[in-house]
Amino acid sequence: MTLPLLKLIGHEIAKTTWSENSKQVIWTACVTGFFGSFRLSEILAKNEWSFNKTETLLWSDIKFTGPDSVLIHVTVEKSRNSKGAYIDLFKFSGHNCCPVSSLRLLHDLSKSAVKNDKPVFSFDSGKLLTAEALITCVRELLRPHIGDEVEGIQGHSFRAGLPAAMADCPDIANNDDVKSWGRWNSNSFMLYTRLKFHMRRAIFEKIMSMYN
Repeated sequence: MTLPLLKLIGHEIAKTTWSENSKQVIWTACVTGFFGSFRLSEILAKNEWSFNKTETLLWSDIKFTGPDSVLIHVTVEKSRNSKGAYIDLFKFSGHNCCPVSSLRLLHDLSKSAVKNDKPVFSFDSGKLLTAEALITCVRELLRPHIGDEVEGIQGHSFRAGLPAAMADCPDIANNDDVKSWGRWNSNSFMLYTRLKFHMRRAIFEKIMSMYN
C-alpha cells in the first residue's frame, strides 16, 4: 500500500452510493491501518456478527489526546504482551487522508456504538468489518486503476506501507525509525511497549516530510 493508492481508495469511496456511515467505516479502517502500520487483526473483528472484546478494537480503546493526535490501545498483539501496545497517531495534513480527522468523524457518526462500547469499525446495521471484507473491498475499488495487480494486496499491505516508504528514503528515516514505527523486534528497541509520545511524533514528522 502506498499513499497514492490510499488516496485513490478515498476517491473511489467518495464516488460510491454507500451510506455516509459505511463510507467512513471503510475509509477510516484504511487510513488507520496505513498510518498506524497495524496488522488488520489488531483493529478489525474476526467475524461479521460477533466479536471478542479482548481481541477487537473498541471505542474505549481510542483516546483523543489532543486536537492533532489520538492514542490507540491494542489489547492483544502478536507478541502477546500482557499490556498490549499503545500507538500514537498524528494529524496528516495536505492529502485528505488524515487518520485523526477520520477517527473523529467516525466517532461522531457512531454515537450508539460509542455509547455501548462497540467495535470501532462497525456499520449501522451492526455488521462488523473484517479483514477479509476490507481487502475484498479495497481490491474492487482499485481494480479499475491497477487491474489484476490488486490481487497482490493483502492485509499485510497496510502494515508494510509506511515502513517500506521510509526504507526508500534513507536520507530522511533510518532503520531504527522504520523498526520503531512498525513495532518490529530489534536489538535496539523494546518495541512491544509504548514508544514515548515525543519520539513517535518526531518519527511522524519525518514521515510527513517525505510527502511534502
